[in-house]
Amino acid sequence: MKMEQNEDVKESGSGYFRFIIQKGANQIALRRLSDWDAVGRAAATAAGSNVRKDTEFYDYIANITERTLFDGLIMVTIILNALFMALETDYDLKYKLFGFFEIADEFFMAIYTMEFLMKVYVNPGVYWKNGYNVFDAIILVISFIPMFSDGGDSSAMGTMRIVRAFRSLRVLKTVSFIRGLQALVVALFKTMKSVVYVLGLMFLLMFIFAIIGYYYFGDPNTGDPENWGDLGCALFTLFSLVTVDGWTDLQQNLDDLGMNSSRIFTIVFILIGYFIFFNMFIGVVIMEIQHTTKRFENEVQSEREASLTQKKHAIIQRQKNEIRNLIQSQTWVQKLFEII
Repeated sequence: MKMEQNEDVKESGSGYFRFIIQKGANQIALRRLSDWDAVGRAAATAAGSNVRKDTEFYDYIANITERTLFDGLIMVTIILNALFMALETDYDLKYKLFGFFEIADEFFMAIYTMEFLMKVYVNPGVYWKNGYNVFDAIILVISFIPMFSDGGDSSAMGTMRIVRAFRSLRVLKTVSFIRGLQALVVALFKTMKSVVYVLGLMFLLMFIFAIIGYYYFGDPNTGDPENWGDLGCALFTLFSLVTVDGWTDLQQNLDDLGMNSSRIFTIVFILIGYFIFFNMFIGVVIMEIQHTTKRFENEVQSEREASLTQKKHAIIQRQKNEIRNLIQSQTWVQKLFEII
């Protein structure tokens, strides 16, 4: 009986001793992991200090500029700025609230300047390589010109009014934040080459018909010199025919002069200039926009897939690290038991 009690005491003591060892091993393993994390952070900080000495402030500013809330704030500022510029066109309202509009404009300029300085501070190389950012910087510089001008004579005031009118270009800053608009802008620029060819052919067509119209309808005595009296007037008249704007009035003038055969001239030019070349111009733009939109959708899909793949790899790697750490801690505890 005493032997059984002694064995029970030994087993209970051994179990308690094992529990203490297991708990201590776990604490040691956790402490080692925290030490490894601290070492890793210190190494990363040391590596970053070789690049920048203001690592903490840089990380803080970079974290702000990368947030969606920051872009949303700039978008709201642009919208409010556009609203205030629209209200400022009312002379009575501008006269009554002149000081308020001036303070509001300075407030908007402060936000735009803050955005510019923060983005340039975070990554100046990437900032200046982006065409939209360069455009924003140019608009910002133009907006500062009236603030440093003291007025002067009437010609200077007229120049300042023109410069202030360019403030409306701030609305185009929205393109920098909306990728869909960026795709459309890229499409418009890519269509320029094809559009130039179409416009060149259209100009040749208009030049030929302008010469014909000048000799047939530009006689100062029997014709319509107001619309066909010289090459410039003839080209402007043909431009009205291409856009099919007021062509009936132009044709009526020729009919009143007894030039009924001019209807053939007008119909042929409208068929070629409007139904073929003008619609060809529109078709080229639409096709390029469709191609660019398709490429944009493919890029967005690829980015989403890459993001999902990266998240999966991160989860798998984290699970592997946890399993590895668990195995290492269990192996260490097992060796400790073997020693005991």
